[in-house]
Amino acid sequence: MEKRVFKEALPPCYKAAYAVIAALCVIGAWHKLIALAVPAAVVLLLITDKLTKGEYAIESQVLIMRRGRFFRDKTLLVSRIDSVRKREGLARLLGNVEVRCDGATYVLNPENPGSFTECLAKRMDEAKAANGTAGQTSEH
Repeated sequence: MEKRVFKEALPPCYKAAYAVIAALCVIGAWHKLIALAVPAAVVLLLITDKLTKGEYAIESQVLIMRRGRFFRDKTLLVSRIDSVRKREGLARLLGNVEVRCDGATYVLNPENPGSFTECLAKRMDEAKAANGTAGQTSEH
C-alpha cells in the first residue's frame, strides 16, 4: 500500500489571527514594547512552522499528523477511526475535515479535503475488510 501525504493548509480563522499577531509583532517592535513583540514573534514562529512543516501522512494502517518541529506528531490507527467527513458551513473556519477516533474528535485542514477524505475512507474500508477476514480465519 502506498503512502499518501497531504500538506496542511491554514484555515480562514487562523489567517485572520496570523495577520493580527504579525501586526502586534510589528507594533511592539516599532514602539520598543518587548513584552508585546517577543511573545507575538514566538506565536508567529509557531504558526509559520506548523504551516510549512505540517502534513498528514496516510500509510497502510496509520494516519500520522505531523504538526511541525515544535509539536509532537499524533498517530491514529486507521482501523480505530470511527468516521471521517468534510465539514460544512461556519465549522469550516477552524478546519475542513473532521475525524472521529476512539471517542475523540480531530479537526484537520488538508489542502485538498476531498481527496484526503476519499483516501482515508478507502483505507478505513480496507482495514475493516482485513480485520473481518482475519477475525473469520481465527475463529475456525
